Amino acid sequence: MVKCKPSYKNVNTVKSFSEQRAATVQVMDRICQNEEYLYQQSEKLRYLTPPATRQRFNPVLVDEEHSYGWMLSDDGFVSFDSSLRKVLPKIDFTDLSLIDQVNSDCLIESGHATISPKTIISTNTSCKNYDPGDGINSFWYCGFDKNKPYQIRPDWIKNPFDSEIPAICRAQTIEIPDSIDGNKMSLLESVTLNIQSQGDNSSDWASPLYVQLWEVESVNVPETVWQNNQNVPTGNSTSVYVPKGNPNTPLASCVTATNETILGNFTFVFDTPVRVRPGEHYAIVVLSPLSHWEHCPRVGGWGRNCNVVKDNGGDAFLSENNGRTWIRYGHNDSNTKLEYKLGKYTPQDFAFQATIRTYEEVYDTDNEYYLYLKPIRSSQIESIYLSAQVHGDANNEDCDVTFQVSTDMQEWFTPESALIPFEADDNGNYPSVVFIRGILSTDTPDDAPIIDSIEIIINKQFPKKMYVRTPFFKPKLSPMLGANVWGRVYAPFDSIPTNAGDVDCKVEIIQETPSKEHFHIITVNELDLYQELEDNNQRIIGEEGLVANLDKRAEYLIDNPSVLNKLKKHHVYIKPYTLEGTEYLLSFEAFDDDGNSMYGGLKLDNSPAYPLHECKIQPIGTEKIRTYGEGYDLLMDYETDILTIKRSILDDLPIGSLSITYNKCFIQDLINSEVGDRINEETGLAEEGLILDYFMEEIFIGSMELENRKVRLRVVPLDPLREVKIIQGDEETELYEDKDFTVDCKNKELIFKPGKLQLNDTLKIVYTPHLEDTGIAIGYTVTRKDINHQIRIKPNYIEYK
Repeated sequence: MVKCKPSYKNVNTVKSFSEQRAATVQVMDRICQNEEYLYQQSEKLRYLTPPATRQRFNPVLVDEEHSYGWMLSDDGFVSFDSSLRKVLPKIDFTDLSLIDQVNSDCLIESGHATISPKTIISTNTSCKNYDPGDGINSFWYCGFDKNKPYQIRPDWIKNPFDSEIPAICRAQTIEIPDSIDGNKMSLLESVTLNIQSQGDNSSDWASPLYVQLWEVESVNVPETVWQNNQNVPTGNSTSVYVPKGNPNTPLASCVTATNETILGNFTFVFDTPVRVRPGEHYAIVVLSPLSHWEHCPRVGGWGRNCNVVKDNGGDAFLSENNGRTWIRYGHNDSNTKLEYKLGKYTPQDFAFQATIRTYEEVYDTDNEYYLYLKPIRSSQIESIYLSAQVHGDANNEDCDVTFQVSTDMQEWFTPESALIPFEADDNGNYPSVVFIRGILSTDTPDDAPIIDSIEIIINKQFPKKMYVRTPFFKPKLSPMLGANVWGRVYAPFDSIPTNAGDVDCKVEIIQETPSKEHFHIITVNELDLYQELEDNNQRIIGEEGLVANLDKRAEYLIDNPSVLNKLKKHHVYIKPYTLEGTEYLLSFEAFDDDGNSMYGGLKLDNSPAYPLHECKIQPIGTEKIRTYGEGYDLLMDYETDILTIKRSILDDLPIGSLSITYNKCFIQDLINSEVGDRINEETGLAEEGLILDYFMEEIFIGSMELENRKVRLRVVPLDPLREVKIIQGDEETELYEDKDFTVDCKNKELIFKPGKLQLNDTLKIVYTPHLEDTGIAIGYTVTRKDINHQIRIKPNYIEYK
């Protein structure tokens, strides 16, 4: 049988397929050639299509910090927790993941919590090898290795301490002098270095300058002497202290942004001071990983050619792989013609002066200090068992540690025993969140209470709700092609038994990039600050709203609720006001389904994923920033995207800018037929998962859409849309952007020209979702009517191209 030649021609130009025409050999041959041509073209498409990479997760990975009410079965499925008892990890203060460091004001050190001493005795600068103003003869560069081709990758920008970056780093080991009193609290708070700039005489380098304090370890290294302007091995070895660790795990760190470093002698203040004792050794590490060597920071010191040991307690070190390994002294610069002052020869020591402040062990006897644990979240908590190991000075009868418990962060009680029971509410529900704090106090200035460890056991009921969230999956980015294109998310689950009406599971896809929204919280007194705000018609606030009399201002707002609504669109919220004995909620007024007034909250622009990251307010004036917590200060409704501030908190809330940070949901309320296995109704083919680069929505036109001429999409579309068709009966008509409609991508809306839509029409919209994030996670929200029903969250996968 001879294979047809691949070529294409419209059959209708050769022969009509009407009933009056016969099927000839020529027509059949043409159909065969057409089919062969189309087959070969489809094969080309198959191989030209970008390949998809699939990352499978079996068993399901769970972000334990952001999930609750779940358990992992032996077969790799996630289901409702079937245990009535949960033992939390022992809190021994080596891992601070369960400590609320924002609200705690006690001193938390590795191994215990105690009261911080207050009285400063002295400042010691004897840990040094020079005084600012001494002569320095050379400066050595810190930046991208000049012997390697310079490049910047997106993942390097995100993590400048990546071990793949060929960065030149410098270090100076130091010894704490005997002049430091080892019996008192001595903290190394800062170091002064002499910094110069290679190239332009400015500090606008490509990378910030990082100065860190590291641990060291004693290592035997080959001994060298300086002869003929080079290191010469003696054949012997000597024991020296070498930097230990990596840039991600320093004891303390200071980062100065570009243009913030003053050239010359500059003092770098560490974020967390380090307690030191005489005779201890540390390493000062200097990095600027992505700065080009032609314009980068240089750290001053003295070369080995000087034959002067400036610091008997330490040495200069060189790293050529971003701080992963170290070479004592280093080596001469590869450019033999380099100027002497620019680090031509091997460094002996880098110039430094450390500032150590010594605090006398005098403790505050007038105040109490608090240790707060992070909220303990679980299914309904019937009781907890709390045990703490209190040792050391806390055994003194003048020292005291008291633990308190709360379910709302407002009312605290002191338990009578280690077993702490809780009461159910009127609906029989026990609390799902518990707060614990320790109160430390002392009556003597010589001793302080010490908490060594805390152990907590939760006794709970079987959960009726669980939330499971996966860690963010972040594929490696290509340095040339940029971000990947997300292809598909497969997240199947089964209900047990299969009566799905008793178990409800909704899936969401969460974006990694945090979103931050700002709300301006004011009173009627601050309306003047927003008098220039305008909407499409006129200024939002009229002149009658800006009179000096505050009661008159309040009356204006009460009589003009549209003004309040327009201000809320600009994220300006006015606190309640009492007028003639009656309180008016103003911006915080909402209405129930029956139209009754009720206390409301803040409407977020996006749908946040559980939990919120942070909520804090920057007051207007000199007040410090205040931080608030979800579940006790704030209540987040994840179905309506409304954040409600507890009334007692709102009354005390200062005027200022309220910032809310969260991960937003790319899409919510996905069901099993969308993210699991299904049959395509049009093709009849089996499919699985949600396809992320091709969305098709069919939207029925009702009275609301017809009146507003707006149609809302499920997710933000990529501009332009692929296709928009309107189906009226059996007819399909294609519509065109800018001619028939416009697209508001931010609000996910299509806005149609008058007369384009009719009641009971169906819109078919095909588009690519706009998902720029390089990391996504999957969230499952599951509820059940009773504990006899179960769910299995199956292994999932994420696909990208």
